[in-house]
Amino acid sequence: MKITRSLLLLSLLPGLPWYSCENPGSISLDDNAISGVLMTDTITVETSTVYAGPVPTSNTNEMLVGSYHDSRLGKVSSRSYFRISPESSSFALNKEVVFDSIALVIRCSGYYYGDTTALQTLNVFELQEEIEAEELPANPEGVPVSWLLSGAQLYSSSQFDYDPSSPLASLRVRVEPSSDTLHIRLPDALGAEWLRLSAEDDDRISSPADFSNYFKGLVLAGSPEEDAALISYRADTAFVRLYYRETEDDGTIRDKYTDFPIYQPERQFNEITVDREGTPLEGLGPGSPFFPAAATSEQTYLQAGTGIMTKLSFPYLKDFLESAGDSSLSVHSAQLLIRPVTESITSEEYLPASLMLFYTNEDNVPIYPLQDESSGGIYTGVFNYDREFPDKTYYKFALTAYFADLLNNYGGQKAELLLSPAMNDLYTSVTRLCIGSSRHKQHKVQLVIYYTPGR
Repeated sequence: MKITRSLLLLSLLPGLPWYSCENPGSISLDDNAISGVLMTDTITVETSTVYAGPVPTSNTNEMLVGSYHDSRLGKVSSRSYFRISPESSSFALNKEVVFDSIALVIRCSGYYYGDTTALQTLNVFELQEEIEAEELPANPEGVPVSWLLSGAQLYSSSQFDYDPSSPLASLRVRVEPSSDTLHIRLPDALGAEWLRLSAEDDDRISSPADFSNYFKGLVLAGSPEEDAALISYRADTAFVRLYYRETEDDGTIRDKYTDFPIYQPERQFNEITVDREGTPLEGLGPGSPFFPAAATSEQTYLQAGTGIMTKLSFPYLKDFLESAGDSSLSVHSAQLLIRPVTESITSEEYLPASLMLFYTNEDNVPIYPLQDESSGGIYTGVFNYDREFPDKTYYKFALTAYFADLLNNYGGQKAELLLSPAMNDLYTSVTRLCIGSSRHKQHKVQLVIYYTPGR
């Protein structure tokens, strides 16, 4: 691509819209040769890191627990809340049973983020209040409600009372996320009490609903002071197991157990907290929801679970349209390239598998996902990794239909989108991504458009 010296000088001046075009030629798009097509890859894309609000974390089947320190985003911690109950009618035990032990059993799901080679502490707490789904406060008049907030749910910001200074049990462990099943022994007094209630036919233990009203539930948490990893455990295989011995009619003593699985899985959720003190995003949150890329070394961030997204704005589309024949141009291809900052990638802080986009506004609300009207599917940023040439490592969105409609029906409206981890990560993980701005020296975000000018 040829660029004159005057155009190069203009491109180096901050704040000025700039773009360049290749000379017309013949290219192949969608298996059809098209002649006379121009290409621009320098339409300004303004980026910023924004706080887009809390994220729903309930009923995901993932119990995300632990703590790790991210040098760019701060200390990230997660704890999981859940209710339990006896399996249906299985707790009508013989009165001649003898208590043995009681333990919480959890199985890893395979997801982790951070250093799994580090020892970490797992603490189990007893809840002091019932878990109830909540409706977050409505937005101010005229501000759309976030697409993420669909009715009564439980969120990364939800909290319920327990005594953090008094765990029921603790386990110091090094976890293998791909295979481990952990047994955390709980106090004998707890299991003995449950056996006593069963022997007395106490109403508090007569049904799952009655038991969960009596015993509010558990919180599984790491130690927030530790720098280790967040590890996910499967909720559908988690249970409290009560071991006991029963004497049968012939005098034989047999070891038995009864399980208390998770009750009402829609009320199991993860509370995720972040301490950003001393990081480039210190202060980011409801009171300060916007950090332009220029304030964070021409880099922006997005992270699942914590409400951090990157806002993409296209402020100079009018200038591009005027140079390209206004609204009569034909858009043949539009691709958005998102480039990770390679030095931010480690084996412990790996990249999201894919990304998605939301329509948004000046309040940074994720209004609804950007969808391809022809297929009805959500646009997905496909990851392309090139070990040899880092500048060819990027997420690519094929947004031809979106930009064709936008440019051919342009009425001066702002074009703004939010970039987020895809749904499979957004609610169940803390996976994060650092990307370069359009002014980053190596890892630039780019919008590439092939078009035929208007006549």
